Amino acid sequence: MTVATKISEVRQQVKDWKRNGLTVGLVPTMGYLHEGHASLIKTSVEHCDKTVVSVFLNPTQFAPNEDLESYPRDFDNDKKLCEEMGADLVFHPEVSEMYDEFYQICQSNFVAKQDQFTLEVFVLLFQSYLTL
Repeated sequence: MTVATKISEVRQQVKDWKRNGLTVGLVPTMGYLHEGHASLIKTSVEHCDKTVVSVFLNPTQFAPNEDLESYPRDFDNDKKLCEEMGADLVFHPEVSEMYDEFYQICQSNFVAKQDQFTLEVFVLLFQSYLTL
């Protein structure tokens, strides 16, 4: 089983698998895996040639007053479970890999203002989206 931390690594691996005619299943998680995740991974392994498990604690899924820092984490156990269930690749990126610097600055401003998401920040985000 391989652990990838970069989007480009995952894209290349999946591209190679698909080029060889293989099917690829994805099991997206926020980590701290348990039996429910194990069942999903096992099902993907049974139905797909290759299985990717993402382990990414997404900060955007937490409201300003929710405690992201206290969310449980145990990546060593997550890797062990993925390997036991037969996953081929675990994608475990840093926040900076998933979100560019501009987004992180806007998100920090949003959290700092505790729900006072200003029109200016919204316009900047929208303009950024349009340039994609």
